[in-house]
Amino acid sequence: MSKLISVRYKKEDPELRPLLSLFHCQRESKKMFKNWLKLAILTVLVALVFMEKPFVIPFPWGNLVIGKNPDGTVDVTTNTGINVNGNGVNRQTKLTVGNGTFNIKDDADVMVDGKKSGAGLDVGFDKNEGIKLDNNIMVNNKTARGGVGKESQFFSELDDIVKSEQTTTSKP
Repeated sequence: MSKLISVRYKKEDPELRPLLSLFHCQRESKKMFKNWLKLAILTVLVALVFMEKPFVIPFPWGNLVIGKNPDGTVDVTTNTGINVNGNGVNRQTKLTVGNGTFNIKDDADVMVDGKKSGAGLDVGFDKNEGIKLDNNIMVNNKTARGGVGKESQFFSELDDIVKSEQTTTSKP
């Protein structure tokens, strides 16, 4: 359609020529972006098949790691965070797929004065272990782990954390 427009209006309105050439450049840049994206995906797939070490893609405030495990599963992990003098945030999301396994593990932490607090989730399926629905809560580097079948453990650990925090905050 752009060729029809450019042919029809080139002779009649010379002011449209820069606009039409810009449209043509945008269309070509979209094609080039799609080609680069296809090449990047192909490169990652080839790397997954032949790589022995994890493939790390850095980006500001974190990275993306793609790795192959000895059992045939593939891990895709994103790490993001910032730490300034013991204060900051950290987030890690890990997806594991392949060989009868699908698992998503997500941890998000806040660090204040060097002490981590946050929550985590571990959801998935493993052909050996079955369905996994686990969670954890971390308060000042102390973790309460829970999940399906671990409810009493979770509440017991959470109670211990609350009691220890009450004793540490009541001291002068």
